[in-house]
Amino acid sequence: MLVLLLSCTGKIPTEALAEEPAEPSPVEVPADAPAAVEADFADLSQQATITFAVLGDSGVVGEDAVAVGEHLAATCRRLGCDFALFLGDNVYPAGVKSVDDEGFQTSFERPFAPIGELRSWMVLGNHDHLGDVQAQLDYESPRWRMPARHYQVPGLPAWLVLYGWDSQEAHKRPDSPETAQMLADMKASLCSTSGWAFPFGHHPNHSSGPHGRGDELDGVRALTEPIWAECGVQASFSGHDHHLEVLKSEGYLSLISGAGSSNRGVCDNEGPYKRADSCASRGGLNQKFLSGELGYMVVTATETSARLDV
Repeated sequence: MLVLLLSCTGKIPTEALAEEPAEPSPVEVPADAPAAVEADFADLSQQATITFAVLGDSGVVGEDAVAVGEHLAATCRRLGCDFALFLGDNVYPAGVKSVDDEGFQTSFERPFAPIGELRSWMVLGNHDHLGDVQAQLDYESPRWRMPARHYQVPGLPAWLVLYGWDSQEAHKRPDSPETAQMLADMKASLCSTSGWAFPFGHHPNHSSGPHGRGDELDGVRALTEPIWAECGVQASFSGHDHHLEVLKSEGYLSLISGAGSSNRGVCDNEGPYKRADSCASRGGLNQKFLSGELGYMVVTATETSARLDV
């Protein structure tokens, strides 16, 4: 397990590892807090502490997804999660065909039933693009939230911006008007805060897994890293590779949480993914943490500090 502490001072993150970090301060909601920003999303803008889970590649049907759902529910009961971010590849193997597709039930509703009505902010992955993307945008349930292909999570304090984006669109059509508009909107959002700026999407900019070994990530990285730098992004969340990893990138942390329903292990593990082309490599440049186990991340943030539990 890794506990990573960050401090936020003028958009310059300072990091330290700690085994016994201080407990996060309790959530404070004033009696005169304003009404909900959206009818389906409680306004958290006055809270002193925001806690959220982060997991990707959660759509592989099977016992592993059920186990992750149960463990996530227990963790969120203990830590008091306000919501969760799901990082794409929500329905395997090829997305959905309609809003009535059984894949919503088998890949999301049933395995993650233990989290109850915890708001789950979803983005698209490459497997989701193999189906009807609009169906995922139109789908409704007590926890599923995908208001657009890219969007800022509403109802948060001014010191915290979370922006979900469609990395597969940028990967496949980097020069399209849609990608240009998405990047412009994301930049405006991330640059709008003097506090925490966290983008979340499917493709990582850096990874020690199989997707990070060739040039697959070069295009997305070229599009986004200038934005991360200009806006002072402290960390980005992604999946795509099915492991958990913390990498110190160019001025920010690249956080990979792609083991939400399937894991590929690390290269020194025994098992079917021991092949170098199918596992994550230990000891990479600026690698802070690597695990081939199933799992997720949890962030507990205040205006001046953030704690990452992996």
